[in-house]
Amino acid sequence: MHCPDGFNNNTIIILSRHVQNGYLSFEEKFNSLKNIKKIFIDELGMKVATKLHPNEKKEKTFSNSKDKIYENVFGLKNYGSTWVYSDLHIFALCNEKNLLLV
Repeated sequence: MHCPDGFNNNTIIILSRHVQNGYLSFEEKFNSLKNIKKIFIDELGMKVATKLHPNEKKEKTFSNSKDKIYENVFGLKNYGSTWVYSDLHIFALCNEKNLLLV
C-alpha cells in the first residue's frame, strides 16, 4: 500500500477517521467521501490517496455496515488509477501534495 507513480502534486490526501458513535457517523463519512469524489476526482480530475486510521486498517469494515466504504465510493475498478490506499509515513505521503482531512 503505497503511492504509485502518477500520484503526484495533483493528489488529495485523505487522513481517515474511523466511524464513532457521537463523533462521525457512517452516513456522514459516506457523504463526505462522495463529495470528495465528485469535486476532486470527477470535476477537477485529481487523484486521491487514503491513509487509513489504524482502527479502520485493522477492521476494514464498519460496525454498522459490512460494506467497504472507499471501494464503494471511489470504485474498486478505479483503484490504482484515480485512488489508492497508502501506508507511507504521513510526512512522505503529504510531500508536495494537497491535504484533506476526513
